[in-house]
Amino acid sequence: MKNFKKTYFLTQIKFHFSNWQDWLQPFLFYLIIFSLFSISFSDAPKQLKLIYPAVFWIATFLAHILSLNLLFQDDFDDGTILYNLLQPIPFETLVWIKILVHNLFFLGLAITTQIFAIIFFKVSLDQIVKIILISFFCIPGMTSIGALISALIVASRKNWLLLITLIIPFYIPIFLFAQIASQKSEQHLPINGELALLAAIVVASLLLVPKAVVKALRLSL
Repeated sequence: MKNFKKTYFLTQIKFHFSNWQDWLQPFLFYLIIFSLFSISFSDAPKQLKLIYPAVFWIATFLAHILSLNLLFQDDFDDGTILYNLLQPIPFETLVWIKILVHNLFFLGLAITTQIFAIIFFKVSLDQIVKIILISFFCIPGMTSIGALISALIVASRKNWLLLITLIIPFYIPIFLFAQIASQKSEQHLPINGELALLAAIVVASLLLVPKAVVKALRLSL
């Protein structure tokens, strides 16, 4: 079983690398959002630095929605989900691995886009480190929630419209906590409370979501 989990983990890594063009879309989305805001506030560089956290979180949440199609859509279309459901390995474990790998890739994407923050917003290294730290508490929860919504609508032909409609209300609390934490960190205030709430969302979603995803995928077949 351990060998199967390791093999499946490596398979998911290879899948995301081989589908790099799908990750190019959210990457370019970051670039467009950052460039538009930097042009709009080009005459106010100080204000540009102040609004960077909000711009980053807006871009992150929207780009994350764009990336959710990589979780289950291809596996659903080619029958991989049905095949995995018939395997002796608990499918919850495979779902957890898929969520883990997606988190790793999106965190890497979010960290990479900080290059744009330096270029367009002229933010300091200290501010970037704080944003990355908060991202580690936000993105896993977003992926878990997104995985459940994506599994519920994977069989729908107009899944993007449904995905956006259903997922935004669940993303709003994470966005608010992330933005508040970013603002307080800029004022050198403690952000333990916000990080604790975000961590609680992550833990609860990682514990509860895989089973719910499995049930949702079974209903979609």
